[in-house]
Amino acid sequence: MNSYRIQILKRKFILIAMLSFVLVMLITGFLINLSYDISMRAQMREVLSNLVENEGELPEITEEEAEESQKSEGQRFFEEEARRGMRYFSVIFDAEGKTEAVNVRQAFMLEEEEAVDYARAVLGRKFHFGQYESYYYETAEISGSRTIAVFVNNDMQLQLRSAVIRYTVMICAAGVLITFIVVWLLSNRAIRSEIESMQRQKEFITNASHELKTPLAVIRANTELTEMMSGETEWTQSTLRQVEHMNGLIQNLVMIAKAQEKEDRSAMGDIDVTRVVNETIDPFTSLAVQEKKELVRIVEDNVKLRADESKIRQLASILLDNAFKYCDDGGRIEVFLATQKKGRIVSLTVSNSYKDGGKTDFNKFFERFYREDQSHENQNGYGIGLSMAESICRQYGGRIRAEWKDGMISFICHLT
Repeated sequence: MNSYRIQILKRKFILIAMLSFVLVMLITGFLINLSYDISMRAQMREVLSNLVENEGELPEITEEEAEESQKSEGQRFFEEEARRGMRYFSVIFDAEGKTEAVNVRQAFMLEEEEAVDYARAVLGRKFHFGQYESYYYETAEISGSRTIAVFVNNDMQLQLRSAVIRYTVMICAAGVLITFIVVWLLSNRAIRSEIESMQRQKEFITNASHELKTPLAVIRANTELTEMMSGETEWTQSTLRQVEHMNGLIQNLVMIAKAQEKEDRSAMGDIDVTRVVNETIDPFTSLAVQEKKELVRIVEDNVKLRADESKIRQLASILLDNAFKYCDDGGRIEVFLATQKKGRIVSLTVSNSYKDGGKTDFNKFFERFYREDQSHENQNGYGIGLSMAESICRQYGGRIRAEWKDGMISFICHLT
């Protein structure tokens, strides 16, 4: 397995591990801040409820009451600090809605008229508890059909919330950085078994190919000798056809194994993709006439790419051969070649008529030895052509995909 494939596998492992960790950190940070907000709102509501019960004042708590209270030490501390320095105010309205009393002694630089305006603004709201500008508020009915609106300034809570968010972000960022370093250091060990497995698979294909060549050569020689001595028969011809088929399959398996290696393109020159594609299409024109199919080419002039010419020719040949095999009788085959993004990407698209494509699972098209439609009689291939095309596209930093629209199936290749 080459260094390029190892790096790809390593990057995928790191990406999956980091995305998983970041997702966990985001959920954890969200839950921490949500818990803080719920706790803070509950504490503020408790203070507001005390203000409502005492008509806008926070009474002093005696030592006996504090000892008898079932509240935690933190809750009692919060209430004591609220009574000492929390900015709050209250407004009471009589049964007719007129202002009866305004308490702004604990509000910093707030006039009574402003307090009344705040109170009237929240009385028209649907909820009796909530936030209004920089205050938490609560409205309620009290004795004598009167209405009270109490407010507690939440600047301190906003500052604490900002601090919690800031520390959460800092901790998460540090955790992501540390995790990335650890994952990076351990990534080679984590993917070692996969690397060894793929290496053994490649070695097996290469060794098996060499081992099979000798017995196939012997079978061919013995069969040809039999024909020379006893003449051709249906059985000898069948044996020779199977030998040819096996030789082709072995050759393609070796080509797939080699296609996984990323080529060194630094020593290559720019090839004329337009010429290569046109030369690949030309032999298929007579086949199109013979099979009564329409072959259309739309090829942009002067398309260049730094690549191995044989690989691009092989890619175009695979796609055209596949198009003719699966094209409907009397159908249409189209070849498009163009550049995208100011010439940085070469796009090759081969389409053919395929009326049953709407029921096709395109995800399996690039699996080795897979053939979707067994009804076409001209399918004499090995079922690995599109897998080879995908390997070539990846080899040049590109991709290939299949799509079906309006009775046409298209294989779209992007090469860089």
